[in-house]
Amino acid sequence: MKISCFNNFASGANLTQQTAFLADAGFDAFEMVGMSTEIAELLPEIKSIISNGRISVSAICASHRGWLIVPEIEMQRVAFEDITKLLDLAGDIGNCGVFVIPILGCTNAYPGAPSTGRTPDDDRNLLIDQLSLLANRAKEVGTMIWLEVINRYESTVANTLAEGAAIIKAVNNSACLLTADFFHMNIEETDLTAALDQYCKFLGHIHIGDSIRTYPGFGHLDYSSLIRVLVANKYSGYLTVDSKNKIDPDKVLPHVAAFLKSNIGLAQQRALLENEDY
Repeated sequence: MKISCFNNFASGANLTQQTAFLADAGFDAFEMVGMSTEIAELLPEIKSIISNGRISVSAICASHRGWLIVPEIEMQRVAFEDITKLLDLAGDIGNCGVFVIPILGCTNAYPGAPSTGRTPDDDRNLLIDQLSLLANRAKEVGTMIWLEVINRYESTVANTLAEGAAIIKAVNNSACLLTADFFHMNIEETDLTAALDQYCKFLGHIHIGDSIRTYPGFGHLDYSSLIRVLVANKYSGYLTVDSKNKIDPDKVLPHVAAFLKSNIGLAQQRALLENEDY
C-alpha cells in the first residue's frame, strides 16, 4: 500500500515543481488532474518526472465534459469520448488507472432535487452499459477504470460500496473496479471498517479525507482501524489524499504523509506479529 496526492494540492508553479514537492513531502505518487487535451500536452513532462524514479502516477482524475448518465444523450457521448481519451493516456503513462464519477449534482435523496429523469434502475443499467464498453477499452490499452462511490446527495447511483460492488459484478471485467472515498463512506456506510472488510476485493483505488473533508488525521475518522482492515485484506493500491482545506499545503502535507506512513507501517507490523506462531 502506497500514498498519493492530487498534483494540484501541492505547492509549485508547474507539474515538475508540484511533484517534486510531493516527493519531498513523502508521497509515493501523484494523481493527475486535467482534461485529456491538457494531460496530452503534459505527457512528455509526466514521463520525464516518472523516469527520475522519485514519484509515480497513481491515477488520472477523469476531468471531462458531460457525465456518463446525464439526461442529455449528446453529453453522455462526449463524456464517453473524453474518458476514452483519458484511458488511452493512462495506458501510455503505464501503471495507473482512471477513476470516474457517473454523474454529479443529481440526486434522488429529496423531492424537487435535480434528477436524471430516469428510475434508479434505469440509471444503474445505463451506467453498467457505459462502464462495460469503457472497461473493454481499458483492458485493450492496458489500464484500469475505477468507478468512484459517492454519496446520495451528489449522485443517483453507486452510493455505497455494496451498490458499487453490485455494478462491478454486473460489468464483469477485470479492468473495472471501485474507487472508495472515506469522506463519502462516512456519510453512507453504517460501519466503515466493516464495509472495507467486506468489499475490499472490489477496490482498485481509494481516496482519503477526514470527516469534514479535511486532511487525514484532522477529523474524527479512526484511521488506525481503517488502514488496519486494508492491510488485513492485502489491499495493494494507493491511498490518495483528496481533501478540501485552507491549511497551507507546504506546512501540512509532509505531516499528512508521515501520519499515513506511520499508520500503514504500524498496521503491517501488527499483522506480522499476529500471524506469528508462539
